[in-house]
Amino acid sequence: MEDLVSRIGQVLEEQGLDMASREAAVKKIAELIYLEKKELVALCIDADNPDELINIKISECYYIDTQKRRIIYQHTNGKKYPNVHLLEDFESSSLLYREGIIRTDHSNFLNINRVTSFSKARGQAFFDADKRIAAKVASIHSPQVKENLRIRGIE
Repeated sequence: MEDLVSRIGQVLEEQGLDMASREAAVKKIAELIYLEKKELVALCIDADNPDELINIKISECYYIDTQKRRIIYQHTNGKKYPNVHLLEDFESSSLLYREGIIRTDHSNFLNINRVTSFSKARGQAFFDADKRIAAKVASIHSPQVKENLRIRGIE
C-alpha cells in the first residue's frame, strides 16, 4: 500500500501539483482505496472441520438465518457456517493457538504474544506499559504466561 501511495504521489508531482495539494490528494485516494478493499467477514465454525474457525465473506452468503439461537450463514459454496457463539467455540481451534490466542480464565482468551507484563498476585496479564489494559489469568495458567514472557525475554 505504501508503494502505491508513493507512486500516486509521483504521478501528481509530474502533473505540477504543489506538495500540500499532492499530500491531500494522496490521502484522499488512499482512503478511497482502503474503503474499496474493506470487506465484511464473519468468524464461523468451519463446515468441513468443526474443530476449526474460519472467516467467511458476508458478500459471499445467500442469506443469514438462525437455528437453535445460533446464527447460520448460507454460503454460495453450498455450505452452512455456524457463527461463533460461545467461548467454547474457540476452545478446539488449533489456528487460534498458533496465533497465540489462549484461554487463561473461564471468561476469556488472550493473545499471549501481546502480553507485556504479568502479576501473579493480581492474576492479570497486561498489554501496555501503564497497565491499564489487562486480562484475567487463572492461577492454573500462570506458569504458561510466565514461561512465554521468559522465552520472549520480557520477565
